[in-house]
Amino acid sequence: MKTSIQRLRHMMREAIDASPSQRLGHDVALGGSMQQSFADPSSSLLHALACLRLAYLSHQNSHWQARGEPFYADHQLYARLYESAAKDVDSLAERIAGLFGGDTIDLGDQVQSLLACQECTLVMAEAGALERAVAVEEHALECIEDAYDTAATSGTKTLGLDDLLMQIASSREEAMYLLRQRTG
Repeated sequence: MKTSIQRLRHMMREAIDASPSQRLGHDVALGGSMQQSFADPSSSLLHALACLRLAYLSHQNSHWQARGEPFYADHQLYARLYESAAKDVDSLAERIAGLFGGDTIDLGDQVQSLLACQECTLVMAEAGALERAVAVEEHALECIEDAYDTAATSGTKTLGLDDLLMQIASSREEAMYLLRQRTG
């Protein structure tokens, strides 16, 4: 039987990946893991952007809902996580606009990607804030890696894009470190 966190990860991946407005391809099994196949290089970056925005929203919501004995520490932790995610969102969105044009980042498409995650709502409600935070960070890291790989294989990876995606991955890995310290 799948745990709440496993169901959450699975549903998040399905919901985001299924967004037709992101022009995403189909999942392809490679070496036992699932990797995203994208129709064009900007799609993988837009997908990563949606994953980062989901992390931002999840962490901000947890920041508002923190309570109990570790209230202040959790309140501060989630603030740090959502502020970090917001910087990553902005940096990636600006790079996408610079590489593919500002019209590539369509608000309607981004909203559709986030609304596609409504299917996750029930599982997210079952998961605690820490479990949810770990799941969205793991998913964001997978999305960044997929975007990096797609940019490399499509020939659209510039030195600046390479550097940015590495910085974002480092930022999200730092978030995972902080969450692991909190979970023990």
